[in-house]
Amino acid sequence: KQWYQRRVRGLFVFNMVKLFVLLIATATLLTLVEAGGGRKAKRCAKQIKKFEACLEGGYQSTAGCVSGNGELSARKTRKCSKLERKMQACDFSCNRCNLIRTPNGIIEVGNDGSLILRWIGVNRPNAQGELSWESDAGIGRGYMEFPDDRRYEMTYYPEEATIYWDGEKGTTNHTWQDAQCVNQPLEY
Repeated sequence: KQWYQRRVRGLFVFNMVKLFVLLIATATLLTLVEAGGGRKAKRCAKQIKKFEACLEGGYQSTAGCVSGNGELSARKTRKCSKLERKMQACDFSCNRCNLIRTPNGIIEVGNDGSLILRWIGVNRPNAQGELSWESDAGIGRGYMEFPDDRRYEMTYYPEEATIYWDGEKGTTNHTWQDAQCVNQPLEY
């Protein structure tokens, strides 16, 4: 009887050790997989920043990106062309707006997604916010903080030229119509 109990206890301990090793191996594998995705995101962010510098320097994109007024050397142009091809793997799109012209004012969209609303013909303080683009849908989502009012969530549909405030399309009547997307370099 004692022999049987020792054998059962030994098998139990052995099985627990196997389970523990399996859990450690699974956790290690998951960590490695997640770390790989983080490296790609960091690499893409770095490449996007370099490509945007190319555009600001005057690189003429084949994808229709808006470029600055500078002239690049042949070597720099080749580097920028190579970067542009890499942007496809990073899910980068040039089709975002630099400006959104509305009947109420002009919204400046920075490369980092920052927004500044400058009013036209109205004595109100500038509003600020953020916007991120959903590349697959071509929709911008974010918020705008009005200093004399409150914060509003926003969804921008460039194809419709409409901004929906505090709700999605079909769920809110608070909209700005004729919000035209303009891709042009900002000049200050």
